[in-house]
Amino acid sequence: MTIKGDPDVIIKVAKGVLAEPYAYVERAKSTMDGPCQLPSMAFGIAPSIALSGPYEDARAAVAKATGDGGEAFKSMAIGFANVAHAMGGADQASTIGPSKPQLPKTDIRSDGSDSAGGEAVALGVEVSLMIEWVATGGVLTTCGILAPAAIGAIVAWALVEPDDASLSQAISAWMSASSDLDSASRYLDLALSPLDDGWPGEDTSRQDFDKWKIPFDKDFDDLKEAPGTVGDALGGAVEAVNEVQTDFFILAAGTLAAILVLTALDAVPFVNIGAETAKEILGVTLSIETGSTVVIIAGICKDLFDALKGLPATAGSFEMSKPGQQKLPDFKELPAITWTHE
Repeated sequence: MTIKGDPDVIIKVAKGVLAEPYAYVERAKSTMDGPCQLPSMAFGIAPSIALSGPYEDARAAVAKATGDGGEAFKSMAIGFANVAHAMGGADQASTIGPSKPQLPKTDIRSDGSDSAGGEAVALGVEVSLMIEWVATGGVLTTCGILAPAAIGAIVAWALVEPDDASLSQAISAWMSASSDLDSASRYLDLALSPLDDGWPGEDTSRQDFDKWKIPFDKDFDDLKEAPGTVGDALGGAVEAVNEVQTDFFILAAGTLAAILVLTALDAVPFVNIGAETAKEILGVTLSIETGSTVVIIAGICKDLFDALKGLPATAGSFEMSKPGQQKLPDFKELPAITWTHE
């Protein structure tokens, strides 16, 4: 089989694939291996059991799929280099490798901001669970001082102390990784654009490449969605917990107001309305409500992160014959590259 085309164009495409497209995929993988990691107690002690396993499994699965995607980019570039050599080009596949182009800086910080100038507005995420947690803790502490039966509420509330910095960093890191994969896709389209001039469509080897790229595109489209899936689940957990915090703060503040009224009445001479007993009843009720709220927060984390268990499960069972039914691609199941086979 004679492969027709311009080897200089094809080798340029090969090097282009290993420039920005590959670099963005590699940076996304590095982000997933680093800033995307989340301490198991990010939502507090109580939810840690529900949170740590599913989230970490999902993070590791998406990171692995991204690494496989990077290897697929390498394989594509090597395939192009072999095509160029078969066309009579001097460059061998062994002579090309990933370059290190200068990418826009994306220094994700623990406050969820991003130092890449204007990009910081898009990627910065601010989690403020701690503010409401502290405010509610202050209300509960005051209740505990005035009504000792409410001390249980203080202890229970300590079980859901959030880690705003880690949550902000992880959410913004997933957004950054998603942005990098989108950039990789755009730059790949640019890198491949000269192919039509350098490798005619009537050539059978070019037709083989076009067939190979169909499942590759499907894989990469699936991969681009994965960081958003995990980031959205994490962000959804934060929003749900914040709503629960707000509702409970209102309840706790109302209870404190009632206790303050009872305390004031108890100090009035010759007034005996059983204020101390009523305060103790309110304190016990508040402790029970606090415990229920802690359980709700733990349940929010469990429900949302149980949904992530499907991500690792699909990675090992990905089948190219069932498009649209997988959340994570396995690039190792791409058809073998046979563009230069004779």
